[in-house]
Amino acid sequence: MEVEYGGIRFPKEIFPYSERNYEDVLIALKNAGFQNVNCVNMHDVIVGILQKPGKVESISVNGETITEGGKIYLPTVLITITYHGM
Repeated sequence: MEVEYGGIRFPKEIFPYSERNYEDVLIALKNAGFQNVNCVNMHDVIVGILQKPGKVESISVNGETITEGGKIYLPTVLITITYHGM
């Protein structure tokens, strides 16, 4: 039904996202047509301790963490990418 109202399929190719850079995921979501994508830096990278700068920790849609693509959402849905950073 969402497709009838301009819904967009969440891209499957960004999964698993744990080894992806948040900027790549952001670009993929924007290219798919999503308009309301936010990135949140966890500020948890300390040189020499955690070596995951820029790696995605989680992706949520309207506050619900998702673990796979394929579901259809409206382009204005709130998407949050949480990532490891300094």
